[in-house]
Amino acid sequence: RGKNYYGESLDLPVGILSKYRLDSVEKCCIVPGDEIRAMLKANITIEGQQISFYSCHLDYLHYECYMPRGYSGVTWEKIEAPVTNEEEVLKANRLSYRDESIRAFINEAQTDIRNGQCVIMGGDFNEPSHLDWQESTKCYWDHNGAAINWDCSVMLQNAGFIDAYRTKYPDPVSHPGFTFPAGNKTAEDAKLEKLAWAADVDERDRIDFIYYHPVNPFVVLEDNVLVGPSETVLKGEIVKNDSKDKFLTTQSRWPTDHKGNLAIFKISRN
Repeated sequence: RGKNYYGESLDLPVGILSKYRLDSVEKCCIVPGDEIRAMLKANITIEGQQISFYSCHLDYLHYECYMPRGYSGVTWEKIEAPVTNEEEVLKANRLSYRDESIRAFINEAQTDIRNGQCVIMGGDFNEPSHLDWQESTKCYWDHNGAAINWDCSVMLQNAGFIDAYRTKYPDPVSHPGFTFPAGNKTAEDAKLEKLAWAADVDERDRIDFIYYHPVNPFVVLEDNVLVGPSETVLKGEIVKNDSKDKFLTTQSRWPTDHKGNLAIFKISRN
């Protein structure tokens, strides 16, 4: 079609695809015991600005945002009662490798930041954001009164990284930004049991993110929308979107049980 794209995965379960040539690409943020979920890092020069892009897919085990909803994040089976104590939930959540992966990323990105490079990182976190689990939302979406400062988002915020979607839409009630589960009607094998795991509760959550560091003033976030089907799965049924979130939908087959993020940045020369 007369277009050239550059891409690389280095045999990882993540990848980077770019219309700009990759200056360099490498595996990084490798966590002992979870080496397969290393991040992919690419340096790309756009309009004279060198940007470090990181692609991630964090550990899916110990998915403990299910605990307040009365499900196990290990077996995906119902438990005796919802667990809403923050300390208990986070203790179980930290048995995953997600916090180690984000800690490794923050350490890796410090070199880029010291060099004045913008850092953009995105992927499937398999963990919600603390910005979505506070007092304003504790009675929504079967949080059952829980307010939880999830580790990964807290660490990134403390390190100066910005959640692109929540910056554009700061109210998690009007714009929850759910990325899982996607109400995917297009894939041939998209049966409900493959799209969602807790059929009798509201398991909707925002677990796919784009973060960036604002060290470079010539790279500015302009917009952020969700990508994929606007429908979601609620208590075992595909239902229409009931939020104010904006979607970029496609008529072609959607390949996953998650929705994606599209963050648009304006990049200027010095």
